[in-house]
Amino acid sequence: MWLSQSKVLRLIRDADAATPKAHAAAAELKSIGIKAVPRVSRILLKGKPCDQLAAARALILLNSNDSVDALIEVLRGENVQLRAEAAGTLGFLRNHRAVPPLIRLLEDADSRVRGRAATALGTIGLSDAVESLLALLQDKNADVRSSAVFSLGMIGDLRAVEIVREHLSDKSRQVRKSAKLALARFHELLQQNK
Repeated sequence: MWLSQSKVLRLIRDADAATPKAHAAAAELKSIGIKAVPRVSRILLKGKPCDQLAAARALILLNSNDSVDALIEVLRGENVQLRAEAAGTLGFLRNHRAVPPLIRLLEDADSRVRGRAATALGTIGLSDAVESLLALLQDKNADVRSSAVFSLGMIGDLRAVEIVREHLSDKSRQVRKSAKLALARFHELLQQNK
């Protein structure tokens, strides 16, 4: 089946819209599957900004590691919202090749991007990210600290326990809540290892 760029663009726009046809468009896009990935990746890299965002979200529906290179390339772009969206999609895909560029993104000037990168690293779950996430606990932004603490718990590397415990007294209620969740995860891991 030949798949036109315009059809893929229409589907990702419709799937991303808050309209009744969004569900049908998302289902059709999922049914096309991996055949749509090159076209969606092209839109991600070269489309209009609003279409690029829709493409990043559509790649979650397609759930294909064939899109990882395009998503990593977008992380180097200037569009803050697109960098954050691409980081989230990379976390969903859980591809280990995304870890080094996501670690670099923890130093992004925008707090939304740093937070999404931290969350993505936690979702991927590799211990390679622990040191960088620990450094992120000093961030001025509470959302970023909360994402870093939560992600440390998701990764489950016990080297982080004491530092996460210190964040039980963070001035942000959100960070304290994330620290409790992370410590519960560490406790669960310790119980499994007994």
